[in-house]
Amino acid sequence: MNRPLKRSLVSASAACVLLLTGCGVAPTQFSPGVAAQVGDAKISADEVDELTDNYCGAVDDQIATQGDPVPLRVFKSGIAQQLVVVEASKQLAEEYGVEASAGFRAQVTAIGQDAAALTGAERQAYIDVQSASAYIGDVLTQVGAAILAEEGQGDASEQEQLTRGDQALSDWTAGQDVSIDPRYGLAVIDGQVLPADTDVSFASGAVAKAGQSDEPDPAYLAALTDYGRCG
Repeated sequence: MNRPLKRSLVSASAACVLLLTGCGVAPTQFSPGVAAQVGDAKISADEVDELTDNYCGAVDDQIATQGDPVPLRVFKSGIAQQLVVVEASKQLAEEYGVEASAGFRAQVTAIGQDAAALTGAERQAYIDVQSASAYIGDVLTQVGAAILAEEGQGDASEQEQLTRGDQALSDWTAGQDVSIDPRYGLAVIDGQVLPADTDVSFASGAVAKAGQSDEPDPAYLAALTDYGRCG
């Protein structure tokens, strides 16, 4: 693919998602075909796979020019993590009657302009992934503002509103039925969904073990097929 983006927004050395918050997860509660469940809402494994594949297609050339390829499992885990927090934030926002603001919609428009060279599903995946953290921050700031106003702090700063909204999301998810398929390597740690060793199998070969590190060994990257890496 030879479709460079207008600005370099992707780092090949880190997961594709930076989350503002986490939520409670019971990693052993999952059903076949379901990547995660947040309350009554289910996120399918197909949704994670399709978004990962299309996002990889959108940034593949850019990553290739920046350095080593990224194992697809890294993007898949990050995107699963992102979808869970977006869904939790959406449900919390609905409880407070909050919708995404005009400021967020302007950010989505700008991201779409960055992806002007992309088309179809790859373009939409790029917009969805790149705008997710902005959505989370936007609705949690509004939720936090509403809570602080009820508590008599109507003059709170935007950062204080976001911090309060983030805490509200953690409190909200504590009483929810939230589960993630362990294949995505995610667990709740200190109130945040973070990468964790949730594998039910163990790597035995040297190359396989190298692939489990935060910075995969070059031999592991070289052994991956085009279907197992991005870039």
